[in-house]
Amino acid sequence: MSRAVLYIYRNRQGNTDDILCRCAEDFMGCASGTIGTGQIKRTAFGKPELPDLPIEVSVSHTGSLLAVLAVSRETGPVGLDIQLARNVSYLALAKRFFTEEEYRYTEQHGQTGFYRLWTRKEALTKYLGVPLARTLGAVPLAGESGLADICRGVRFIELAIDENVFGVAAVRADSKVDLCRKELSEKQS
Repeated sequence: MSRAVLYIYRNRQGNTDDILCRCAEDFMGCASGTIGTGQIKRTAFGKPELPDLPIEVSVSHTGSLLAVLAVSRETGPVGLDIQLARNVSYLALAKRFFTEEEYRYTEQHGQTGFYRLWTRKEALTKYLGVPLARTLGAVPLAGESGLADICRGVRFIELAIDENVFGVAAVRADSKVDLCRKELSEKQS
């Protein structure tokens, strides 16, 4: 069983890369200041990587929340998305960006269904390291039987963040992860 840590930082005011470094230090058990922002590289589509460390990370933010998912490199790539539920025209967005089956799922399950699907789409996108446009309408994640928990070798784990905040982690389907959650405070970042 591989360890995975979901770090939640509230009232984020600091630099995302600084917070990412603090999360990586905590995950690896390093002293504060051991990992610097210069060790963070970005893929062509902006996904942060720590290529010289045995760790995979994914970052997401919404409102005043910042979340970082960290796993050991042997677990494989990860993707994370969190979304604060807002009053949006979710059916219009679903019509524009989702497959027909996903649109029907959204009609049936309302705003909650929309956000459960959207976070899966974004987490998959970050897992794959591709632009969001490549997964939105092209990879169906809902159908008559409901939401997909596994798609194209990726497993989705719904995360309990806060009321009105939806979250999903994407991990390799065959990986067994023990996911724990850690709250960070300003003094820790």
